[in-house]
Amino acid sequence: MPRTGIAPAANANPGFEIDWADIGRFAEAISVARKELFAPVEAFRKRFALGPRGVWIIGLVATGRVRVQSDIARLWRIGRSTVAEEIAPLTRAGLVTSYPDTSDRRQIRLELTAAGLAFNQELGHLFADRINDRLAGYRPEDIALCIRMLNDLAGPGRKSRFTDT
Repeated sequence: MPRTGIAPAANANPGFEIDWADIGRFAEAISVARKELFAPVEAFRKRFALGPRGVWIIGLVATGRVRVQSDIARLWRIGRSTVAEEIAPLTRAGLVTSYPDTSDRRQIRLELTAAGLAFNQELGHLFADRINDRLAGYRPEDIALCIRMLNDLAGPGRKSRFTDT
């Protein structure tokens, strides 16, 4: 099999290279898994006529990772106008409310409405059910390794906030 010459940045296994066939299988598996994993997200996005990031914004606000609109701009490295375009459908759908922050009037604070909280909870259950069903045969160590590998693949500065590896 042809070799790629590509090795992990932090090479814990000198001489290790992934061949093209395995890279292809890996990339295809990620692509297919992503579509399956996020099918409920896409259904919710369409149901509420949200932008491509709308569902994720609800989750970020629910977890407290995002408190003001500028947090979203920094997190995703997008412009404030793009953030405003994503927030507008959430507001129209009655899922999010926004208002000037009391400590810094330049900042627009975001909060989920009761409907937004219900949306997040329902989607969370669908998401968890799907993941638990699909990964039921794996040990927690296997899942932790998969998370670590995907974070390594994502590169520096793009790690999941749900891992300490």
